[in-house]
Amino acid sequence: MIYILIAGILFALPACSDVSETQVSTTAASTRSSNFKAPDFPENMEHEPPQGMGFDISNEDIFEKGYYAVQYDSFEGAYLYWSTKNNSGSDIEWSVYLSDKELSEDEIKELAKTKSLGVNEGSDSIREGQWIYVLCSINKETASAPVDATFHLSSFRDYA
Repeated sequence: MIYILIAGILFALPACSDVSETQVSTTAASTRSSNFKAPDFPENMEHEPPQGMGFDISNEDIFEKGYYAVQYDSFEGAYLYWSTKNNSGSDIEWSVYLSDKELSEDEIKELAKTKSLGVNEGSDSIREGQWIYVLCSINKETASAPVDATFHLSSFRDYA
């Protein structure tokens, strides 16, 4: 009887250890953050600059406030790129603005009256600590259905 018990334990132990080694965490971590911090990379890299920040914004993300704000806290001396996946033709425009400080609601509303860095697609240099403001305007006269659009922001380190 004792031999059977010992044999059962010896069979069960390796099976339990194999199961615990193959378990994978299913927890998803969000990369969308108001202060996204990318890791530093070694100098003299010979491939494309690593992406320091990248995420998509849907028009639903900014309907509540009318804008989307994020502080750039990644690489010093980088370039910001933006583009849109607009499934509604010319019914929607995404405008991008940069600021050295966090703006109040009233200051953000005033941005819409100034010239943006670009509409729907573009790029510009960005410094650590700057704020990125994305404003979305929908042409309600020509929009015949709910507007379906996604805006992508990404930044890359400048190695020049």
